[in-house]
Amino acid sequence: MTDIDFSSLQPDEVDVPDGFGVPNPDKAPKTETTATTKEEPKKRGRGRSPKETKPAPPKRRGQFKQPLTQMYAGIGTFLAIQDPVCGKAVLESAEKCAETLDDWAYQNPAVRRALASLTETSAVTAVIMAHAPIVMTVLMHHSPAAQKALGGMNNGKSVPDPSDSEGSMGGKPETGGTV
Repeated sequence: MTDIDFSSLQPDEVDVPDGFGVPNPDKAPKTETTATTKEEPKKRGRGRSPKETKPAPPKRRGQFKQPLTQMYAGIGTFLAIQDPVCGKAVLESAEKCAETLDDWAYQNPAVRRALASLTETSAVTAVIMAHAPIVMTVLMHHSPAAQKALGGMNNGKSVPDPSDSEGSMGGKPETGGTV
């Protein structure tokens, strides 16, 4: 490797494009670079600042008790189809759970906001919930995969096998209907 004597180079001898060069600290714009400067924390959620938070619903005792009790009852009933013990536990605890959440919402506006959005039913939610029993019944009656996943229908008997002339439920094959 050859030694290069950089001290012999002069700035006039090097072709430098305009705007390119060694920064001059005296001509650089002044910016604050102290350790006390803090970056703005990232906003979470939908980009609202704390001042733009959606207002909490008015404070009233008992405003969430009925809708939460109904929600727990729906969950317990649905769960009881698959697991009667757990479904019964949810159903028996529904009113007390709803009452304690309602008390917490009375004390805390953030909880009140969350429960309001949870219990307010939109038109889409109402349509979905109205059709849920139909969808579940059809799935459980006509889909072996759903029957396996959700515990089956037919009072614990297996699903009829269409290739079995006797039917897997035993006895003579049914006439008139299709499975």
